Amino acid sequence: FSMTISEIPVIGVTTPKKFELVSRNLDKFPTSMLNRVHQYFMAEAFSTTPLLAMGGVIALGAVLGGRVYKAKPMPCTSSLYICVSARSGTGKNAPKDLITRILSDCDMLELLGGSRFTGESAIRNMLVKYPTKVMVIDEFGDKIDEGLNSSSSTIVAGGFSALKSLYSESMSTSMACEMAHNTKSTTENNASKPIKHPSLSILGLTTNEKLNKVINDELLEGGTLNRFIFLHDTTRDSKINWDYIGSDTPSWLTNHLGQLSNKRCGSISGDRRKDAEWDEDSMTRNEFENAPLYTYLDIDEDMGKAFHYKIAEMNGNSIFNNLSQRWLENGNRLAIGLTVLDNPNAKRVPQEIQSWCYDFVEFHGKRFMDNYASRPTNRFAENQDYILKLMKSSKDNKISKKDLGNQKRIRGLNMHQRAELISALIDSEDIRSEVHGKAIVYILNNE
Repeated sequence: FSMTISEIPVIGVTTPKKFELVSRNLDKFPTSMLNRVHQYFMAEAFSTTPLLAMGGVIALGAVLGGRVYKAKPMPCTSSLYICVSARSGTGKNAPKDLITRILSDCDMLELLGGSRFTGESAIRNMLVKYPTKVMVIDEFGDKIDEGLNSSSSTIVAGGFSALKSLYSESMSTSMACEMAHNTKSTTENNASKPIKHPSLSILGLTTNEKLNKVINDELLEGGTLNRFIFLHDTTRDSKINWDYIGSDTPSWLTNHLGQLSNKRCGSISGDRRKDAEWDEDSMTRNEFENAPLYTYLDIDEDMGKAFHYKIAEMNGNSIFNNLSQRWLENGNRLAIGLTVLDNPNAKRVPQEIQSWCYDFVEFHGKRFMDNYASRPTNRFAENQDYILKLMKSSKDNKISKKDLGNQKRIRGLNMHQRAELISALIDSEDIRSEVHGKAIVYILNNE
């Protein structure tokens, strides 16, 4: 290693600083098998970049471990949200094409989700049918803009709300989408069903230019983007394979991943059935009623604690503190997926993989903040202050959700933006939420 991540300066509390990022130690994966898969992703594309291919490898490992592997003693699963931003024309479709081909050739196409990101009901309906999925979504920056920046509530905003919940519910039961109870369509009825241990992974693909336009402080301080690992690709020219013709997945990879296919049988119903042979009722019944038979992977808790305290000691500004909040968990999730892809029969996460994952998450987290965290206006914080001042001036230092929504400044925000503001204030323990009769009331905590 030419430079450790700990040597990289952290962002300043008041004056954002540029990070001196050196990523030579993170350009390659930490094991020979993972690098072989990465090289395959590079070779089997007409046009791509190393980081785009790396995003594809990470997403593949994330979905292959879903509902089958779990870490201990820091419990988490392999489901993961990744967004790769690259220059236009560098081959962003290559990871999607390869993931589709590999899953198809390995008889695991049921793990591939839709490529269109829509609303909460559609996402839940997909997971009810089969609760382990990876969605590879192009033009993801447009979806972020539509779902998180729009001044009016949209279907896509509901989709991001679902992503936020599903991230935290991968080891529990995701309960019904309430709005689905008022409809009678098949999709809405499925969306109303509980999902046990949902495992949704996302590989979002967008351009650097689009992400530059849509990211703002309000998003950076919200609770959605910190669930993602953002990979910012600065490669100017993609690698062109002029002799590329496309071919089936090689036997060395299908044989290797075949071990995972066999393990996935045991986690579902015990008998291997192709996706086409599953009907909706049997999928729902078998997937929900049969709890996953997890293979537990030992993970080094001391290494995890050291990373946790390292992050805590950085003491960055509020944006840094929010975006780094899930670095440890994302590092552990990444480590599970890569361990599974490296060795389907592993009993523990190798230390070299765990250490590499922590460095990888920290490095790209700092690169993301270096690019997007220096905005002249922080509307999110201003709106938080407005709510707190409003509550302090009200009777008994409280306000109902309905009355708050009627305030002109808050009325201009969509449902998701309002929820992000309240969630951040509750997480910081500035306020608490209580139910009084049929009304939700926000109460200022005593200082």
